[in-house]
Amino acid sequence: MKKRLLLMALLALLLPAAILAQDDATEEAVNISEVIAGLETSRGEDGSFILGNPEAPITIIEFADWACPHCQDYKPVMDDFIANFVTTGDVNFEFRVFPTAGGARTVVAGQAAECADEQREGAFWEAYLLLYGYALSGQYSDGLVARLATDLDLDADELEVCMQSAEQVDVDTLYGRSAGISGTPSVMIRAGSGDPIFIRIDDVTYNRGSVPLEILESAMTVPVEDMLDPQIAINAEFLAANAEEEGVQTTESGLQYRVDIEGDSDEHPLPDDVVVAHYVARFIDGTEFDNSRERSEDAPALPLGNLIPGITEGIQLMTPGSIFTFWIPPELAYGSGGAGNVIPPNSILVFEIELISIGDPIVAANEAFFTENAQQEGVQTTDSGLQYRVDVEGTGDGTPQASDTVTLHYEGFLADGTKFDSSRDRGEAAVFPVGGLIPGFSEGLMLMTPGSVFTFWIPPELGYGAQGIPGVIPGNSILIFEVELLGINE
Repeated sequence: MKKRLLLMALLALLLPAAILAQDDATEEAVNISEVIAGLETSRGEDGSFILGNPEAPITIIEFADWACPHCQDYKPVMDDFIANFVTTGDVNFEFRVFPTAGGARTVVAGQAAECADEQREGAFWEAYLLLYGYALSGQYSDGLVARLATDLDLDADELEVCMQSAEQVDVDTLYGRSAGISGTPSVMIRAGSGDPIFIRIDDVTYNRGSVPLEILESAMTVPVEDMLDPQIAINAEFLAANAEEEGVQTTESGLQYRVDIEGDSDEHPLPDDVVVAHYVARFIDGTEFDNSRERSEDAPALPLGNLIPGITEGIQLMTPGSIFTFWIPPELAYGSGGAGNVIPPNSILVFEIELISIGDPIVAANEAFFTENAQQEGVQTTDSGLQYRVDVEGTGDGTPQASDTVTLHYEGFLADGTKFDSSRDRGEAAVFPVGGLIPGFSEGLMLMTPGSVFTFWIPPELGYGAQGIPGVIPGNSILIFEVELLGINE
């Protein structure tokens, strides 16, 4: 059963970051609907949704996902905060949609809430409450948009049209990531139009999970500038001194670098390139926290678009054969949130990088494989890049559709012949929803008729991509499936 799941399409979800249990809700629940109805609503400069006095000197920002269980547990605390503090006019509350547990569905929910506000000013906050209710009652489902339109008495068609161009969820997510948010719920504080920071009280920085009500209350009495991490001042002093060191250059973004060895070509990587590089990573005190050579003599392939901004920018300055040292400020790395237990908040990172080549050798090998395989007798290639061969013609009628469920036998192999899954080895035919499989497998099934046997060669972009499945399918793997379609189920 476990192996059978390999075929199901995967949706990567960020793990909730809440690790601090909350028991701060008051004994008598706040009627938050009435409280919110009595507050002024507005939108920030980037479109964010704000509750309370828009001119308040302090803003408390929550990054949350309505489907996140920790966010649901934390909501009573925020209800109390809104009722007890936002109503005073001295602070306002900003809610940022940051999809984690709800994944793509929360993106849709956020778009619907944004567009609800476009139809009726203030409706975002009505949707905000309803969506928590939907998530708790099991109604956070495919019919969410229609349900929201009905409950808010909005034009459903107008809502759907608006959602096609809704952007606030993307804005909120980018804002959160640039501030160091990696999970939900997360809470930050901002003074006026300044940058958001994590709340810091009595030398404790609340940069992970929910923030207790008493800490939020304390934050109302401490000047925001006094919450700044002392590491920020240390960083500024270090970078100023480092900029004066021989050979060190500083880019407009604040990245510092030194050319230790010049490269042997004039070619520079582009932002979307994959490069092969070795690296050693340290903190400014010299502590090493990562070293590619300790893991393998083979340098890893690094997709520049998936790296921290400082590395992405820095490697584009390099040419193959060069070795650079980079000093990456927190805002170009992991920011004020850090990265788990490995990277502390507000850390400057020092990377020594050797750029070996531009282009992923695995991708190049895959391209050569498919070019050669396309010449094999009987092999056909679809517009998507899927290759297939009809080994046995079917005797049944019709081909499966994406909405169908099918019964089949299959065996899955890597390009080197390694078998990673087989229904025949389990002695039991598999039953799958056609639309719920990896794209290449779904497309291939819809070419078959009952009784037929096909072989599919599925490129990574139609399989498990650059990530693969750790421990089972390496990244950028070509998948080969031998499939017998037994039947299309009613």
